[in-house]
Amino acid sequence: MIDHVGDFYCDCLLVYDLIKEVFKEAQSGTARRVMYENGNGCKQPKGAYSITLGHTWRGYISPTKNRKPSEIFKSLFETNYLTNNKSVYLDLKDFVKKYNPDFEFTEIQINYNWKSPKHKDKLNVGESIIIGLGDYKGGELIIEKENVEEKHDINCKFLRFNGAKYTHYTKPWEGDRLSLVFYNINASKK
Repeated sequence: MIDHVGDFYCDCLLVYDLIKEVFKEAQSGTARRVMYENGNGCKQPKGAYSITLGHTWRGYISPTKNRKPSEIFKSLFETNYLTNNKSVYLDLKDFVKKYNPDFEFTEIQINYNWKSPKHKDKLNVGESIIIGLGDYKGGELIIEKENVEEKHDINCKFLRFNGAKYTHYTKPWEGDRLSLVFYNINASKK
């Protein structure tokens, strides 16, 4: 468990260090890699990953290994990363609650040096919160609203936006960039 110190920048560093340590061996699933790399010209650098600390519709990991059924949603399953890292999920929930007390979410997308092409989060419901962590320059989040590109610096800054409604993507960066996206999915709760 992280002992949040109450200083926003120190807490950001603690979260960054926790994610880097716990998920140092993380790898994006095949479906995620294919979704973002095929046809988007968005080849990911070595060591980059995008993982979900949350839920999935896929009830299996392999033909012989099933996922744990969700404790929150009917007909959904916990991602392996959620099943094996509940304490990290709770730490991140505390982090968001401390600085965004009115925001509720069920899912966390963790993107480490992951280049995100233009997309909409079609399964998300309502607003998301995103924050960038790490020692990097550039990497702004671009949100397209009515043919206007809004550029947002999210490095150690929370930003609320509706990723299901607006196309968004990441600008190139230099350095080590971690982004965390907190959101809700379109699924029936138990």
